[in-house]
Amino acid sequence: MNIQTTVSIPDGGTVILGGLKTLSEGRNEFGPPVLSDHPWTGAYTANEWVDLVRTASDHRMLPEGRQNAALAAVARAIEAHGGTYEHPYVCRLCAVRCL
Repeated sequence: MNIQTTVSIPDGGTVILGGLKTLSEGRNEFGPPVLSDHPWTGAYTANEWVDLVRTASDHRMLPEGRQNAALAAVARAIEAHGGTYEHPYVCRLCAVRCL
């Protein structure tokens, strides 16, 4: 089986791919899982980070005045420390082979 696709995302964007293969003959035997971590770092300006954090549900639940004050403080801290925030991410992969 071959699958081909094209994905276009902007710089700093995120893509998640997944799938499920169903065996028509009813087998459900799998080889051992192969686990791997793929760390990467996203670099954000103060404005980019604040825009991203503003979408997180725990920040969205704050009253608007408190939210704006907190995010302004975050932006000031990023600017005070070089103007860029580097956030670590890890993409975890688990792959198995159908036998």
